[in-house]
Amino acid sequence: MLDSLPQRCKGGPKRVARAVHPHPRAWPNLARRSDVPEATRAHVEQFARDLHRRNLSPATISHYRNALERFERQAGIELVKATRDDLRDWLDTLRVAPRTTFWYVSTLRVFYNWAVDEEPLARSPAAGLVTPRYGRLVPRPIGRDDLEPAVHGARPRMKAWLALAAFAGFRAKEIAGLRREDVLDMVEPPVLVVSAPVGGRQRVVPLNPYVAHALRLAGLPRAGWVFMSQRSGGPVQPATVTRFTSRYLDDCGIDATLHQLRHACATDVYRKSRDLRLTQELMGHAHVNTTACFAATTRATGSR
Repeated sequence: MLDSLPQRCKGGPKRVARAVHPHPRAWPNLARRSDVPEATRAHVEQFARDLHRRNLSPATISHYRNALERFERQAGIELVKATRDDLRDWLDTLRVAPRTTFWYVSTLRVFYNWAVDEEPLARSPAAGLVTPRYGRLVPRPIGRDDLEPAVHGARPRMKAWLALAAFAGFRAKEIAGLRREDVLDMVEPPVLVVSAPVGGRQRVVPLNPYVAHALRLAGLPRAGWVFMSQRSGGPVQPATVTRFTSRYLDDCGIDATLHQLRHACATDVYRKSRDLRLTQELMGHAHVNTTACFAATTRATGSR
């Protein structure tokens, strides 16, 4: 498939506007710490420490903290003094997608359940909050006509990033976290070990020959991080992987993201195997419902 590809991306630099979807990382008007009463800051910090003990990632803990502080700042009510009606009134003022509202309700429930367990509160005001329904997200895999020239025309490091996403199903954070010890290219069959957060499960995926080729071109070290940052001297950050791949695809005139290459991998795995559990395992989905959308899309398009 890759032997007859053009030598570079065609179409020249082209910036394509993309729809912006509400997401917890992009919430506007996040509460400033100085706007939050001392008592609330203490409760939120205790809650955050408990989340840390449960091995949640720093980014996830930050989302929880920001959401709780945003409620108090916008509603003008201390968290521990809020009633169910206060929470409902605040949720009704939000102008965000149903999926984001769902996340807010979940955050409030988790916090108030913690508050009841730790005894600042006798009962949870979040009990009985209604969560909005939202439709299943439809995967949007990058098209082969875009994928092939993008991968073939990329410089070595970019080629490796794109190959890992498209042919091994890596997320940006998994690309950034790849170590030489996780590239088992000398075993038979060769595999990649996909790193996981502390306390999480690792997964093992086949090492596609083109991925192995791309990694060797990028320069596999003897040990340690595969993709190092020249600026920090440590591993490259996931945000850097996302930013540079998006810029590269834009410059190729391709309206796609790195995650759409992962969608292409998942779609291809299910199309060839027709095995939902296998696809879930290889992609590292926590819930089979996430994987099911790829099966639904494959059936709807009549892929064989």
